Amino acid sequence: MPRGSIPDETVRRIQEHIDIVDVVSHYLTLKKRGQNYVGLCPFHHEKTPSFVVSPAKQLFHCFGCGAGGDVFGFLMKTDSLAFPEAVRVLGERAGISIATPSAPAQDPQEVSSKESILKVQREAADYYHDLLLNHPGAKNAREYLKQRGVQPETIKSFLLGYALPLWDGLLKHLQGHGWSPGEIEQAGLAILREDGKGHYDRFRDRIIFPIRNLQSKIIAFGGRIYGAAGKDGSLPKYMNSPETPVYTKGHHLYALDKARDGVTQAGNLVIVEGYLDALAAHQAGIPNVVATLGTALTSEHLHLVRRFIHNVILVFDSDLAGVRAALRTVDLFISSGVHAQVVMLPGGEDPDSFIKKYGATAFKDLLSKPVGLLDFALQQIVSNASKKTIEEKLRIIDEVLPVLAKILNHVERSHYLKWVADQLGVQERDLGMELARSLKQSKKLPKQETLLTTKLAPQFPVEEEMLIKLLLQGKVRVDTLQSRVQPEDFTDPRLGQLFTFALATAHHGGEVQIRELLKAIMSDSEINPLVSAWSLQELTCEEYEKTALDCVQKLYEKRLSREIREIEEKIREAEREGDKTTVMNLQQGVLSRKRQILLAQQG
Repeated sequence: MPRGSIPDETVRRIQEHIDIVDVVSHYLTLKKRGQNYVGLCPFHHEKTPSFVVSPAKQLFHCFGCGAGGDVFGFLMKTDSLAFPEAVRVLGERAGISIATPSAPAQDPQEVSSKESILKVQREAADYYHDLLLNHPGAKNAREYLKQRGVQPETIKSFLLGYALPLWDGLLKHLQGHGWSPGEIEQAGLAILREDGKGHYDRFRDRIIFPIRNLQSKIIAFGGRIYGAAGKDGSLPKYMNSPETPVYTKGHHLYALDKARDGVTQAGNLVIVEGYLDALAAHQAGIPNVVATLGTALTSEHLHLVRRFIHNVILVFDSDLAGVRAALRTVDLFISSGVHAQVVMLPGGEDPDSFIKKYGATAFKDLLSKPVGLLDFALQQIVSNASKKTIEEKLRIIDEVLPVLAKILNHVERSHYLKWVADQLGVQERDLGMELARSLKQSKKLPKQETLLTTKLAPQFPVEEEMLIKLLLQGKVRVDTLQSRVQPEDFTDPRLGQLFTFALATAHHGGEVQIRELLKAIMSDSEINPLVSAWSLQELTCEEYEKTALDCVQKLYEKRLSREIREIEEKIREAEREGDKTTVMNLQQGVLSRKRQILLAQQG
């Protein structure tokens, strides 16, 4: 197992200080169910929770996609970390320092580019933040934020910064701290010149908004022009980091790391469009607010949201662009399982300006009276429809039918069908016939969840699988099996290998040490998922030791049966060669094994 230079004792201490439930709860909402916790899997799209976390065993497993393991494995998969990186992250969380040997130097291959990028991002954020607070050249940026009502506490809490109007201000700073231009470029903070000779800063003369992941690690930046610089429209209002190994556009929401607790309390997540809109809401005591990062909402956004909450309020400007933005999200939400509602602000207002003009109470009042997304979308499509020509009505019906077709609940679909027919002044029966025709013509694509959850799992002999489950769940001691079962007794070599590893981790013939077992098989992608799954899967038997001994007997009988088949093949070969003596001796071996099977079956 690639642990780098981290001692096993250090790994063990970190495991003892870290609770997997606490770690996983930073990434998704868990609900107590019996002795375990369940939630929606962060690794694939699903509507019914199949992701299980066991505080007793300190394991997780998704019974939908098969992902599983311990707390290190969870962090490695969610944040794409190598094992040493996951240990360091959790070590920092547990307050346990991890010694770095002075010689030999750390293998460069163990220092992942992702870890380096996160370090560069943090150093850049501190640099930008210090400039905003203290540099004379940031005076206008500070004044602009003051005019926009951004409080000093907010600036510090969100680590807002400022990029000087220099071509190489950040470059020089980071290079002075040992970072190469190539590393700075890989982090998305510098751009290679067209002639390939040198780099220049990506962000210049902009207010900087650090973008964090759910671990509150800075993964990217947004830069906003301010004051007179943005009035002529020659520069884009916002500039965001490009995609890097730690940042993918359309996968993150601004301030979600800070909004998570507020989401739980409020029971919903409010999504606005701009950084300053989100900041204004947080300042106004509305902590369940996030912002998109210069992109439209994506299915990945909703997959992220559904880990925490199923209710979303979208806040849009009341202009045409805001209406169109709301309409574009309808299909996305219908197929996502997230319940969406809409709040449209008065003309010319965004959340930031609305809160300043009318106050936090008025904004909260708006949020308390949202309109269902479907209601809003259909109202916009058919507004004033009764006054339109038949050609216009047919065009509107063409827009409405795809929306109605995606409504899975028949009662809800019937409700909206009647409403649309009334608004258009057409017969409900006729509109229903058109909808039925549309549904018949549309190709029904398989759901992503179905594709994932029906993925064929490995099939193992029942008694072999049960024996390993009993062993992993501590229902049978290793010393009960050690003299009775051999690895070669398993017909599937993967289970034989798992049995060998399991026995090796047991102390004094007692229970299997699951954490040690997971470490031993970390690199084995075939048997690793079986450990977490079978350690958490509910057993269908009650008399555990008797069941285990029954499984042992069946393995014994199967082994004898295999030996009989092998001997019979040798008998046939001896018969072809005319070797009667060998045939007689081999037949005795067959009879002996058949007697052993009969005795075993008789108890």
